[in-house]
Amino acid sequence: MEDPVRRCTCSSPPPIIEIEIEIGETCRNSDDRATRSSSMRTRMRNACESHGCFYIQKSIAIEASEEEDVEEEEGGDWFAIHDWTHWEDMFEQASSLELKSQSIYRGRDAESGSSSAAEAEPKQSLEWQRKWGNDEVKSDVDKFMCQWTNFMHEAAKDVRDCLGLSADLMAHDEEQQTSIDLLRMFRYDAVSQDRTLSLGSSAHTDWGALTIVYQDLVGGLQRYCPVHETWIDVHPVPNRVGYVTMFVHVGDFLSISSGGRWLSPRHRVVSPIHKTRFSNVYFVYPKPGISFEFAKSEFLSLLGSQTNLLTSEKSYSFYSLLQNQAKVSNEGLSSSTRLFESFRSKGFETLIEEKWMQVQR
Repeated sequence: MEDPVRRCTCSSPPPIIEIEIEIGETCRNSDDRATRSSSMRTRMRNACESHGCFYIQKSIAIEASEEEDVEEEEGGDWFAIHDWTHWEDMFEQASSLELKSQSIYRGRDAESGSSSAAEAEPKQSLEWQRKWGNDEVKSDVDKFMCQWTNFMHEAAKDVRDCLGLSADLMAHDEEQQTSIDLLRMFRYDAVSQDRTLSLGSSAHTDWGALTIVYQDLVGGLQRYCPVHETWIDVHPVPNRVGYVTMFVHVGDFLSISSGGRWLSPRHRVVSPIHKTRFSNVYFVYPKPGISFEFAKSEFLSLLGSQTNLLTSEKSYSFYSLLQNQAKVSNEGLSSSTRLFESFRSKGFETLIEEKWMQVQR
């Protein structure tokens, strides 16, 4: 295949895959549910190849209060306390200069998009780094962000185990203080103009191993089909009683390490019209010290002999990870291929450090 990363992804919607509490243990150890686990793993891996993304519906324990009924849209009491009004309040608190918080308020900085995005994108964001843990909670905002980080990290481990990946490649629990995983909570401004003229996040691929998105029902997230050069809406799927719905997509690290077998979908967010959009996005990275070469060896075992590192500049240039996303491009910047070659045997965190320097505005 001349260009493995450019395949049609718009012929069908991404699948919805239901996973259960402790699904990781189910996938590894349960004999009586081996057939179900094998089917789930196959569907998830196939989705990584065909779309680079899928939905998961993760079961949660519901403890309904005596005073209130469980609301289906919010997925139970745990999520009812995190309704969207509460999210708005978190941003108001975080933007206050008086608030002493560990969470990083990034305002309207344009960080995830292309280097041509000279002006700030119409959104705000909050960041919580997983390495901080519960001991770093200093405010209600921190508590909110830390709780969500813990929940989405557990979801990442479920997906990791169901895919059959090791904790070296993503969602490790060893030495939490060394983790570079992070949660970003976004508030996208509502606009009154034509949606096609306003992007809340410009087109990009995500750098890491995997990204998990919990979004409201406003919509705006889109994925790109490189064959038909068209954008496809990622329709929000409502929660249901006992289950929380999240959108999962492969990142550049796993895609490159799989030789392009697993796709890293290019995506963007179109600014909502007349109503604010909220989402929580958990970026999952490999364990510090893990290189592309190491990951390739695991994919060889996982997917077989068809897994090879990519070879063409055209393929490498598809990934935002291997592009210069600085606001002002540096002269003489290495090609995507040369950049990859310089980092292929190094710990992935060294490349991430350089990427963060590019996108900080």
